[in-house]
Amino acid sequence: MIYYTPSTGPDIDALRVAFKKSGEIIQAKKLTETAILVPQKSNLDGIIQDLLGESTVKCLLKSHQVDLDGLLMRLFTGRRMPRFFNGPIIAAYIDIKSFSELIKACPTSDIVFVPWTKDERDEFIRRWGADATII
Repeated sequence: MIYYTPSTGPDIDALRVAFKKSGEIIQAKKLTETAILVPQKSNLDGIIQDLLGESTVKCLLKSHQVDLDGLLMRLFTGRRMPRFFNGPIIAAYIDIKSFSELIKACPTSDIVFVPWTKDERDEFIRRWGADATII
């Protein structure tokens, strides 16, 4: 399924909701992996680091994954996109072209889109709104 937050810009509450939805999917499907996809590693600075914590972000930056008490969180970027990943993916601040590529590369994943701009949100709704759920 595809989900999205209606907010735009640096909204920590939208990120919190996206991670909560990812957690619900993990529990419902009894999964052991999740992922976050950002345009580039520097996007982890700021509100993502505020939400996840400095030590988690450092680990993601160093090894592209972190073990969160048995749950593996992977980091993907626009230059290092996931392929056939099956867990939920939080697509934070990626552009619409990258989102289209993500859907093709991971057709079985649940994806939570957190848009950065109003234009990206509106384009997302125009393309996938009928198939997406607002969270």
